[in-house]
Formats: sequence, structure tokens, C-alpha cells
Amino acid sequence: MRIKGLTRDITERKELEDHKNTLISELDHRVKNVLATVSAVASRTRETSSSMPEFVAALDGRIKSMAITHELLSYWQGIPPAELVRRELAPYALPAIWTSTDRTLC
Repeated sequence: MRIKGLTRDITERKELEDHKNTLISELDHRVKNVLATVSAVASRTRETSSSMPEFVAALDGRIKSMAITHELLSYWQGIPPAELVRRELAPYALPAIWTSTDRTLC
């Protein structure tokens, strides 16, 4: 009696699985970094707030600011540093003239 085996090249499937696992690991790492940052921001905000409503408002503003910065830097088109700072500080700044002669962040 002879048994003939089947062989399949699963190289592509293994490469896709490895790539998927790498992406999942990277996402996990980045999420942990974001959560550590939010924790630090919350802790610092608590230290500088005199009431719960003040804490909530300040923390909300800081998280929104982080989200805006992330969005601005995520387009890979770059943004001049002065423009980034202007947008970040706009809710807190008095009217002023901003110039944008700095180099672009990518």
C-alpha cells in the first residue's frame, strides 16, 4: 500500500499571518502609549484643578487638543510649527498676528 502525500506552499499565508501579528503588536504598543499619556495628563490636570468641574473642563480641553494635534500631524503633508502652535493655543490666546516662516513638520 502506498500513501501519497499532499503538499501545499503556505508561504504567502504565513507571511500574511506574520504581517497581521506585527500590526496587532504595533497597535497594542501604540494604544498603551496613548493610555499612558492620557493618564499623565489626567494626573497633572488633577494637580492643577481646584474643583471637579474645573478638572473635567481642563481635561476635556487637553484631550481635544491632543486629538487635534494628532490629526494635524497624521496627514503626512506636514504643517509649519508656528501653525501647529497657533492652532493648539488658539482657544487660550488673545488675538495676535501669527507668522509662519518656520520649517514644516512632517
